[in-house]
Amino acid sequence: MFVITFSQGIGSATPPIELPQGKRQSMSQQRTRFGWAAWLSILLSLAAIASPYLFPSLFPGGSLPYYTVTIPVGIVAGLLAYAARNWWLAGLAAVAGLSPLLFFWVTMVLLQIAYVLTGGRFPGPEWL
Repeated sequence: MFVITFSQGIGSATPPIELPQGKRQSMSQQRTRFGWAAWLSILLSLAAIASPYLFPSLFPGGSLPYYTVTIPVGIVAGLLAYAARNWWLAGLAAVAGLSPLLFFWVTMVLLQIAYVLTGGRFPGPEWL
């Protein structure tokens, strides 16, 4: 048996989810059950990406503590994104978990571009 839901469009049928009490819940109602997971995933992802730039005193020992904190926070944000069934948030969580590496890679690419553009001679400190 299918339940017709009009929130997804006229005539779209979604199979009901059986609840222990015998009540039925459609897939759209199931998605709204984990709405808090999406918001928490966004907050964790943005905090993992922005924390070393907003609060540099949190990681005075260098970048290794940042790696050990950011990767697990990105995994937790990814699990919450999966619970919310939002694949864009899962991508954001992956970027958040890998943000130290991505920042390093972007820095190296920009330095390589500067190396090529200057013909192998980096400008001196007065350029900065």
